[in-house]
Amino acid sequence: MSSRVRLRSAPTTRPRVTHLSSRFLLIALSCFLQFAAVAHSSPEVSKLRTSWNAINPVTPLNRQSFFDPDMRDRPWVRLNMPATADPSELKAEVEGLHASGIAGIEVGQGTFPNEEQLVAILEKANELGIKVSLSHGPTQYPLGYSIDDDNARKTLAFGNIVVDAGAIFDGPLPSPKPPPTIQFRVPRTGAGAHLTVPPSPPEPQTRSTLVAVLAYRCDPKACASDQRAILDPSSVVDLTSLVSGKNSAGITGGTTTGHLRWSAPASPPDSKWQVIAFWAHGVFAQPDLFSREGFEQLVASMDAALSPRVKELMRLNRGDLFYDSHTVDRGSPDEIWTNDLEAAFSKTTGYSVIPVLAALFPTAFVFSDASDRRIRNDLYAVRGDLWINTQLVPLEEWAHSLNTVLRVQPEGRRLPSAIKSGWPPYSTVRSTSRFLLTMRWTPICRSHLPTT
Repeated sequence: MSSRVRLRSAPTTRPRVTHLSSRFLLIALSCFLQFAAVAHSSPEVSKLRTSWNAINPVTPLNRQSFFDPDMRDRPWVRLNMPATADPSELKAEVEGLHASGIAGIEVGQGTFPNEEQLVAILEKANELGIKVSLSHGPTQYPLGYSIDDDNARKTLAFGNIVVDAGAIFDGPLPSPKPPPTIQFRVPRTGAGAHLTVPPSPPEPQTRSTLVAVLAYRCDPKACASDQRAILDPSSVVDLTSLVSGKNSAGITGGTTTGHLRWSAPASPPDSKWQVIAFWAHGVFAQPDLFSREGFEQLVASMDAALSPRVKELMRLNRGDLFYDSHTVDRGSPDEIWTNDLEAAFSKTTGYSVIPVLAALFPTAFVFSDASDRRIRNDLYAVRGDLWINTQLVPLEEWAHSLNTVLRVQPEGRRLPSAIKSGWPPYSTVRSTSRFLLTMRWTPICRSHLPTT
C-alpha cells in the first residue's frame, strides 16, 4: 500500500512587522553596536591584538600581496623521501617547491635524511630562503634506544582478581593485562566528540615493574574482574609491603615478580574485594617526556646525530624542531606514569596518587563517590606541568642554541593545562579552524627566538 506525502506550500505573503517589533530590533542592534565598539576599543582587546600581531602579523590584502605573497604568507609542505634519495634530486625537489611558491618544508616523516641528504636539503633551502622543519629520526628516537631503558616512555597496566569476604588470597601477583586503549581522549560519541587517530600498537614489553598492590572493597553487583567494577575508595588497603619473592630486575631496580598472601576482611560477610597489582612498563623506544633524565637522553641523541655542518646550516636557516600531535610523535603524550610521578603528584595536589591508582583506569574502575573524575583531572594538571617543565622549556632553550625554534602541536585535553602553566605565552598559541569544526584543541605552539 502506497502512501502520499502532502507538501505544504510556503505562505505567499510576508509576515507583517509591527511597529513594536521594529523598534525592538533597532534597540537591539544599537546595543550590539555599542557593545562591539566598547569591546573593540578596550585595553584588554587592544593588548591582545598587539601581542598577536607581534608573532602572527597579518599582511594587508591588496593586488600586490595577492599575486606575489610575502614568504611568511606562503604555504609549507611535508617532504617525504625514500632512504635511497639522491642528494642532487633532493636539491632539485627543493628548487621545484620554491618555484611553486612553497616557503617551508618539514622533513623526517617516513625516512629521516642521512648526513649527505640533510646537508643537500639545508644548503639549497638556505640558498632559496626556504625554512626547514626537522621531525622524527634523532629528534625522537635515539639510535639503538631500548623500550626497557629505565628512562623510556612508560605507562601503567594492571592485573586484578576478586576475593570474597573472609577468603585468603595466596599466590603470584596478578599479571599485567594488555594495555587498554589510550586514555584521556575526548569522547568518540556525545558532546565534544571527535575521531582520534588510532594509537600505534605498543612495542613488545620484556619487563613490567611492580608499582603497588592495592585492595578495594567493591560493589557485589559490579565486581567482576573482566568488567567495569565499582570500588569504594575509603576501603583501600595498601598490600605492597606484604609482597614476597621479589627480584631487582625491573625499572630502577624494582621487582618484576612477586607473591602475595592476604586475608580479606570477613565483614561485611557478603562483600567482595578486588586485589589489583599495578605495573609500569615501556610503551615506546623513546626517552621519557616527563623527566629531566629523558630530556637529557633526547638532547644527547640529537647532539650525536646532527653533525657540526648540519648544525651550522640549521643556524643559518632559522627553521624549527617539530613535534606532531600523535602521541608517538611526542606532541600529545598520553602516558599515565613516569618514574617520579608519585612525588610530583603529591607535591602538586597534596595527596598521594598510590591509594587511588585505580582511578587512572576509567574503562575498568569507577569510584563509588565519583572522586575518580577529580583524580584524573589532577593527573592532567600534574602531567601537563611535568611535560612543560622537564621537556618543552629546556628543549626550547636547546633549540635556541641552534638558532631554531620549537614547534609543538598538542591536541585533546592537554592545551588548557599547558596554558595554565604559562607555556607557551598565550600570544604564541594559534588555534586552527579544526577546533571550531570538531571541538578538538589543535594549536600550533611555537616558541620565540631571542632577539639579537
